[in-house]
Amino acid sequence: MKECFNLVGKVVDEYVLETVSSLKSNPVAGEALKGICDLLADVVEIVNMEIPRSYEAEEVMRFCTPATLMMIVRPAMDHLLAAYVFGAYPLCYQSIRISTEALAYSLYADLSMPLSDDRVFLEKLLEIQEDLDKKEIRPSKLIKQLLSNVIGKDLSERMMRIWSKTSNDFLHFKGYLDKMLKWDSDSPPSHLVGAFVGYDDSDEPYLNELRNVVEEFRELLKETWSFWKSWHSKQATQKL
Repeated sequence: MKECFNLVGKVVDEYVLETVSSLKSNPVAGEALKGICDLLADVVEIVNMEIPRSYEAEEVMRFCTPATLMMIVRPAMDHLLAAYVFGAYPLCYQSIRISTEALAYSLYADLSMPLSDDRVFLEKLLEIQEDLDKKEIRPSKLIKQLLSNVIGKDLSERMMRIWSKTSNDFLHFKGYLDKMLKWDSDSPPSHLVGAFVGYDDSDEPYLNELRNVVEEFRELLKETWSFWKSWHSKQATQKL
């Protein structure tokens, strides 16, 4: 164990500082960081302020979308920031992908199940997942077809676009091959070297791609939350 802690100490003392320094010295890396911080700020605003202020705790636990925002999306945004700051930006796509899936599943569960269903969100989501497994429906079909039927084509297509893009980036081997085809600098980009490596010019095309995905997901998040709030308000009005 001592050797492990020595390694961790070396990483923190020598390599992490270099990576953090590159966020300040490389404008493209800094812009990507700003995009991630802006996204995190939006999620914190929704989860830490708006949801507790607007909904009772029992209601949050009953509806899948606010509960998932609090327990899946909010932590995933911390993971996104941590991966980026420590020079492991390929891992950033996993946080965006799982958050997109979480929003898709949760919206589908809330809008397709009876409003009178008082079970907690986890029971509802597990039932949805079990049904999808039995019917051999993959996430792509859920988003493109089932979800489209309850939230409309435009929003479901935007979810599908982000979900597909994250799949084509670093979540599959094909994504790494595609990135290698774009490598045209003398030095390799950091994702071909390792984590805890400072970002430099060779990373800029990939960091621009990440920034664009982050910005697109940020807009999707706001639109999805706005859609759910509008739906919930209509349901509450109809019950009066």
